[in-house]
Amino acid sequence: MSLKPEARQRWLAIIAGAAVGIFALDRLVLQPYVNAWRERSEAIAALATQVARGEALMARGEALEQRWDRMRRTALPADRSAAEDEVLRAAARWARESRVNFTSLTPQWRAGDATHELFDCRASISGGLGEVARFIYELERDPITVQLEELQVAADDDRGRELTVALRFSGVRFVSKSAPGNSTP
Repeated sequence: MSLKPEARQRWLAIIAGAAVGIFALDRLVLQPYVNAWRERSEAIAALATQVARGEALMARGEALEQRWDRMRRTALPADRSAAEDEVLRAAARWARESRVNFTSLTPQWRAGDATHELFDCRASISGGLGEVARFIYELERDPITVQLEELQVAADDDRGRELTVALRFSGVRFVSKSAPGNSTP
């Protein structure tokens, strides 16, 4: 079957128009809908993850509230000097009970957020493995809110019997906005 040139041109124009129409339909309608569908699917997946985390928090809510209450009760005193004194006395007690020697102890206040600040202590201690382990145990089990944040161990002798430990621990002090004199200078 052979077509006349006018009919062939008309068919080619119809096919070209259909191709342009399909291309335009794809670019202007289908692709935006497919992209929107993909974005919504990702958003739904992210929301589902957030809901699962929220449900897990709700399930652990009572335990978290009890832990938070315990932290607030055992936090450092609101007065800076009293807080410093409490941490330094506790550090001396840990050293005494574990029989380690402080070679240095450098306390420093570090700002947290609007609700708390941290009392950092960088320390170097020396002693045997048992004494160092006992010091860390005493630090971790103490009722005041203190956390061991960094720890580096080095051997002083070739057999590793004498150790030097560089560590950093922090105590938390909650800042009360209503109480005068509790803000950071």
